[in-house]
Amino acid sequence: MPAPRPPSAVLPRDTVAYWRFDAAGLAAAGSDGAPVPPGTVARDLSGNGNHLTSALLHDSGPDTLTWSAEHHDGQPAHASLRFDGGKGPDRGAVLRTGAHAPVNSMTFERGYTIETFLKLPEPFEGDHAWMGILSWEGRAGDAGKHSGWSDDEPTCSLNVSGERFLQFIAYPVPVDADPTSWSHALPVGRWTHVAVVNDGRHTVMYVDGSRIVRNAAEEGRGSPPSASRSSSAARSRPSGTARASTAGSATPGSWPGLCARTSSCSADSSDEPQRGAP
Repeated sequence: MPAPRPPSAVLPRDTVAYWRFDAAGLAAAGSDGAPVPPGTVARDLSGNGNHLTSALLHDSGPDTLTWSAEHHDGQPAHASLRFDGGKGPDRGAVLRTGAHAPVNSMTFERGYTIETFLKLPEPFEGDHAWMGILSWEGRAGDAGKHSGWSDDEPTCSLNVSGERFLQFIAYPVPVDADPTSWSHALPVGRWTHVAVVNDGRHTVMYVDGSRIVRNAAEEGRGSPPSASRSSSAARSRPSGTARASTAGSATPGSWPGLCARTSSCSADSSDEPQRGAP
C-alpha cells in the first residue's frame, strides 16, 4: 500500500479548497472510533481560508460523527470520517464553511473539478434518505433559479440517493436550467473514487476513473451564489452509515479528505431532498 502523501505533494495550482481528515488537516485525528466533537475545524490546506467546522444535526449523539483510520488504498491521507446518520429519531452531522469563507462567493464560470473518496456500508438496507457530499447551502429560488425540483434545493450539490445513485446538479450562472448527472448504483462495502469535471461548458462525472453514461447534455457554466450561501462538505442526513474522505478536489460515510479547485479545461475535480433517482 502506498504511504500517505503530504498536502504539498497533491495540491495542484489553482486549488480553491483542500480538506483531509488526518493530522495534517484535523486536530481530532488519531484515535479510531473517537467522536469528532461539534466545533472541530477541518483546515483548508490550500491556504485559502475555506475551513470547515463540524456540527451535529437535530439531537444527534456524539457517535454520529467519528474519526476512522480506514481509507482507500490510493488516498493521499490515511484517514476518514464516519457519518452514522439515521431516522426515527432523525440524526446526522455536517461540516460547513464559515459565513465569510472565500469559496462562498465564487461562481466557477471557467470550470471546476471536484474529487472525493467515499464508502457505503455493507449491508446497505432499509429506507435511506438522501446523503449530501458537497453542496452550496442556500436556495436556488433566491438565486433566481426556478427550473428544478424545488426552489428550496441548493444551486449546486453532489449527493447520494437512498438507492445508491450519485447525483450532481449545478444551476448555471447565465440561464435558468438544472443540468443533472446520474451514476449507476454505487457498490457497498468498498471505497469508491468520484470526480466531477466541468470545462466551463459541460459537466462530466467519473466513478473509479470511468466516465458515467448519464451526464447532462445541457450546457452548464458556473453556479450562482444565493443570498444565504455557505459551503457544506460531507453532510449526513437521516440515512445509513457512510464513510467519507477526499483527495484532489471535493465526499458521505467515511470521508478521508476533500478538495475543490478551479480549472479552465477538463484535463484534471440542504436538508431539502433532491429529485428522485431515475
